[in-house]
Amino acid sequence: IKSRHLPQKPEFLSACGTIATDKLRHAVTEHTYAVLPDELRATMNALEKKLAVRYNPSLIDTELDKAMYRQIFLNLQKRRLPLATKYFKAKVDLQNFIILMRVKAMGKDAAFFESVALGGGDVPVKTYQKAFEDNDPLVKLLKHYGVPVYQAALSAALNPAKLPHMEKIADDYLYNLFQQHRYDSASMEMIIAYLLQRQREATDVRLMMAGKLNGFTPEAVAERVRALHG
Repeated sequence: IKSRHLPQKPEFLSACGTIATDKLRHAVTEHTYAVLPDELRATMNALEKKLAVRYNPSLIDTELDKAMYRQIFLNLQKRRLPLATKYFKAKVDLQNFIILMRVKAMGKDAAFFESVALGGGDVPVKTYQKAFEDNDPLVKLLKHYGVPVYQAALSAALNPAKLPHMEKIADDYLYNLFQQHRYDSASMEMIIAYLLQRQREATDVRLMMAGKLNGFTPEAVAERVRALHG
C-alpha cells in the first residue's frame, strides 16, 4: 500500500503468509480485498476511503496492527487454545504499555494514545487512559505479569531510555509461557514454542546488525538481545 502511494515497487515481501504475494499485490492494485480475512478486509476497505482523501503512512501501520489483533482473537474464538489466547492478551497489554510510553515521549496526550492502542487485552484501553499521567497506577496495571515485568515497566516509566529493556523483559515473559512445551511429543503449544524460538533468533540478528550499524556499545546491544534456548 505504501509503495503504491510513493510510488515504488514493494520490496522484501515475505512468501511465508497464508495468502500468496501475487494475490496481495493484485488486491492492493485493484483496491479489492475479498481475498483477505474478515477484519483485515473491513479495515482495508475503510482505509482506502481515508487514503483517497489524504495519504497517511502512520495510519496504515496503526489500523492494520489493530485489525491484525482483532483477526487473531476472532480466529482464537474458533479454537481451544487457552495458552495462545493468554499469550496474545498479554502481548496486547504489554505492547499497549510500550505504546503509551512512546506516546508520552512524543509529547502526545491520552486521546492520541487511544487512537493507536490495541484492543483485546486484559487491561482495557480506557484503564490505560485513566492512568496516563500517573506512573504509579500505570505500572501497577502490569503487576500481575510478575516482578521482572513490573520492575522493568517502572524503570521505563521513570526513564524513557530504559524502554528497550522493558521491551526485552516483556518479550521474555511471552516467550517463557511456552517453554515447558518445547519437548511435547505433539501439540500446538510445541509448534508455537518452536516458532517463537526462530523468531527470537531472527530478532537477535537484526538487533546485533542494527547495533553495529549505529555504533552501539556492546553493553547497549546486550541489554536488547533476547535469551535463547538451544
